[in-house]
Amino acid sequence: MLLVTADEMRRLDERTIREAGMPAGELMENAGSGATRVISERYSAAEYRNVLVISGQGHNGGDGLVVARRLQELGYEVDSWLIGSVSQLSATCKEKLELLHNVGIKTQFIGANELTEASDFDRYHIIVDGIIGIGSRGNLRDPLPSLIEKLNQSRAKRVALDITTGLNADTGEVAGIAFRADLTITFALAKRGHFLDVGSEYTGELVVVDIGIPEQYVDSEYIDNDHIDNANLLLKLITPAMVANAIPKRAKDSHKGSHGHALVVGGSRDMPGAPALAAKAAMRVGAGLVTMVAPDSIRPLIFSYLPEALFVGVADVEEGFLGHIDLVRFMKDGRKYSAACYGCGVGRWSDERAVLELLLKNIGCPLVIDADGLNALAEDLGLLVERLGKLILTPHPGEMARLLGISATEVNANRVEVARKFAIDRQVYIVLKGADTVVATPDGEIFLNKSAGPELAKGGTGDVLAGMITGLIAQGIAIAEAICSAVYLHGVAGRLAKENSAEQSVIATDVIEEIGTAMMQTIGADNQGK
Repeated sequence: MLLVTADEMRRLDERTIREAGMPAGELMENAGSGATRVISERYSAAEYRNVLVISGQGHNGGDGLVVARRLQELGYEVDSWLIGSVSQLSATCKEKLELLHNVGIKTQFIGANELTEASDFDRYHIIVDGIIGIGSRGNLRDPLPSLIEKLNQSRAKRVALDITTGLNADTGEVAGIAFRADLTITFALAKRGHFLDVGSEYTGELVVVDIGIPEQYVDSEYIDNDHIDNANLLLKLITPAMVANAIPKRAKDSHKGSHGHALVVGGSRDMPGAPALAAKAAMRVGAGLVTMVAPDSIRPLIFSYLPEALFVGVADVEEGFLGHIDLVRFMKDGRKYSAACYGCGVGRWSDERAVLELLLKNIGCPLVIDADGLNALAEDLGLLVERLGKLILTPHPGEMARLLGISATEVNANRVEVARKFAIDRQVYIVLKGADTVVATPDGEIFLNKSAGPELAKGGTGDVLAGMITGLIAQGIAIAEAICSAVYLHGVAGRLAKENSAEQSVIATDVIEEIGTAMMQTIGADNQGK
């Protein structure tokens, strides 16, 4: 599912009007008619008879006027309010207002001084917000804050057209107050603000309706191979269908060698469990073989937790850390793996740069770098120049901030653009973790995940995600598809882990144990894929 900005949507509307010859009034009619269909499917006129439609001055208001007329034609009892005056309406909106009057609905014009305490919103079964739409920016002006406060307190079903008033269509931020919708009906394409920040809390159920934007216009806006920085419509929501299509069905005659060999390099005296979590997660998502490389001193701990993995011990340095010199010996076989992971539990020690450089120069398969591997990389991004294979970096906001030399606050303020720019500039895959994990590819594509919850805010869950990414890539799944699938399944597994527990009680091993169920629910019990 594509997620667009307000400007991107406006360009598509304008192009449809200019090049396809579809009048603005027809687009408005399509939007209002599509929204009416959804409303009538959710809320029948027999049960939800009384409707209030509140419209604004712009195109969103015109959509609202169409909805009011169409609902009246379907047997609903509709009241129509318009914020402002008729003189402020566009010619197209005036046409829709006249059509509304033709079916017997008179519009009440609402100004800053005309909203009274006597307004009884509880007598309505449905309230439709067609006030601002994608134009919401900053604090709302009177009379909107007091109006929306009263609407949010009503017992009516609240429906927003395109995007709820007060919600920023690009960022999902709310400045002050916003309409809290039970249902949002958006037009042509979902907007970024429906999912970013607090957007989903105000959006409610989201339904996308077709309004006649030609598909080829969307495709041409989306693809701009010659100018990656100028390409539009690059944000996609990760969906279960994407995951199901990415993970192939296993052949009946397959064996462990058919499903890839994952390498996990990590661990230290203080964090011996981290690489074991990553390795087990790689196995749970289907990697045929997993080899762990860790300091010799933690071998007993790893074997007790994960006897299924192969183990290569490296002579410790500084009493419990990976030794660069002994690792050189192992690197002679470094190209036989189909995916690798480095950084889980490695810690910080004097040999860390040398170990990272050795891996970058000798690992030819895709390499996931996590945790302290990222912190070592942040000290010398020049190491990226000599890498042998493709890189997947999995930072949380603090690690991303260190990679960029900025603050975590700055990262979180612009997560999508920060991840995308770094991925393009450094030609790496970025998995910017958080409540809304952002996946960015070297060619500029961006994916947003909404499957995760606060139960994953626990030490070790990042190691699990790194292992899941590695395990899926090891099986030959395209890197972007493997990352998106891992991120989505990680979130689903977390939700499953809290079903019989408080979300505060979920730990990383609980998440691993639910990976199989998450996969079964997402891709089907028969592992149906492409």
